[in-house]
Amino acid sequence: MRPAAQFCFVLFLFRFLLLASDHTTIIEGECPEPERETVIRIVEAQEELLAKTLQTEFGIPLRIVFCRDLADFRNRTGARIWHGGQYSHGIITLQRLTVLQEQGILETTLRHEVAHAMLESLAGPKAPRWLMEGLAVILSEDLSLMAADASQACSFSRLEEELHSSDRGRVQAAYSRLAINARNLVDHCGWLRLHQALSALHRGVDTPLQTMLGECGMLEFYSRPPGG
Repeated sequence: MRPAAQFCFVLFLFRFLLLASDHTTIIEGECPEPERETVIRIVEAQEELLAKTLQTEFGIPLRIVFCRDLADFRNRTGARIWHGGQYSHGIITLQRLTVLQEQGILETTLRHEVAHAMLESLAGPKAPRWLMEGLAVILSEDLSLMAADASQACSFSRLEEELHSSDRGRVQAAYSRLAINARNLVDHCGWLRLHQALSALHRGVDTPLQTMLGECGMLEFYSRPPGG
């Protein structure tokens, strides 16, 4: 490798490590410097808030990927066009930055997906989606979902099915109902017990969660996962 090329590579590596160590957030895709700083600020603020709320530390580096266009977003996530982002295995995949800005959902989308990242770090990747989605909505304070007309109370598995609907109204209604369920858990049992229940789920134990659901009058809507 030529000296000039070596210097460029070392400089790139230094900037990469500096960014990772300072923010534990790596941003990929089209995101100009002013917006990049805004994104990091939102992520760090949400991480700090969730650490206090859930009484835990969050040290998982995040990759944030802004897609080129809608086709790129669909290819990467398989999500519906009205979804702003998706979290999976340490990566937050987002629609094009300008799209999120024009729709006014950049901050709520980032906060929602960061919440998913922290919740998964507590409960593990196999935690029930109905619980993770409901908690992510209230932790991100996504008013567009919390204010939607909620679905009727029904089994959690049915609500998970509704999240895959091609009808945006039904999806939003399901999210709203899941947020109501999550809020009931928090109001009745508190964040500390919820943290303990999430940690137990990471170990494959759902007894604390069942106890909490029973106290809230929601155990009838819960069915244990296969093999649970």
